[in-house]
Amino acid sequence: MTLLRVLFLALLQAYMGYAAAESIDDGLTSIAREIVVSDSVHGEFRQEKTLPFVTTPFVSTGEFRLARESGLFWHVLEPLESTMLVRDGQVSLDGKRVDDQGVGRLITTVMLGFLEGNLSGLKETFDVSTDILDAGWTMSLTPKSSRLRAAIELVRIQGKQHLTAIEIVDAEHNRTLMQFTNVRTDAQEAVPLAEPAR
Repeated sequence: MTLLRVLFLALLQAYMGYAAAESIDDGLTSIAREIVVSDSVHGEFRQEKTLPFVTTPFVSTGEFRLARESGLFWHVLEPLESTMLVRDGQVSLDGKRVDDQGVGRLITTVMLGFLEGNLSGLKETFDVSTDILDAGWTMSLTPKSSRLRAAIELVRIQGKQHLTAIEIVDAEHNRTLMQFTNVRTDAQEAVPLAEPAR
């Protein structure tokens, strides 16, 4: 292979890498322009967890509230009531601190990024691809680090002005799909310091 050809291929590879990075930046910028930035957001969710060896998904429904300063409050109403609170990197289930494997924190980090309109930080942790249509946008996130890949294979996010769905495929190919409805922003609303009374 001649030196000229080697130089040409190196320049072509560098250009393709630059073009891909520019395309990702353009996609993130377009999505950031679409989403509504707010101090807090709340709504309802439907969550499906599908396991490879089970034909029927596990379905739960409930409500959530997310605030910049106080984190995520995830309240499952059906089939069994439970609560998850994620604040300052700590996760509590039904009022008890747990050693979260990263999924609860991941959901909170992703949702806060969209709440604040700050999507550029996603590129530090994930390889990002975007697909933008008139009806909405889709973003796919693949973990860069082997540590995160050991837990999560893919995160797929859909939305328009607000998030409408987050899908997480873990390293064992279990699939969790969270769909959001009746999403509303409001004046900053603190997440409860204590779990609600039963």
